[in-house]
Amino acid sequence: MDKILEKANELKSALNDTKEYKEYLRLKELFDNSEEIKSLRIQLVKTKDDPHQHKKIEEEYNSHPLVVNYLAAQKELESILRVVKDIIEK
Repeated sequence: MDKILEKANELKSALNDTKEYKEYLRLKELFDNSEEIKSLRIQLVKTKDDPHQHKKIEEEYNSHPLVVNYLAAQKELESILRVVKDIIEK
């Protein structure tokens, strides 16, 4: 069992060192702390009863470069984790 934990820790360390993981963390930090993103999310909630305005804000949110880049980094990291999962399951 110790050997499995050791290998799991090695895998975790290797994943933490990937450029994809580092970029994801960088973008997540920017995303989580962006006042502009927070404002857009609040506006989305406030406009839920006005479909036209809500759609406009939603489009602005979804096309925001930080949102686009963060979601792309998230997908990239998920892809790497799926590969790891597939290897482990074999």
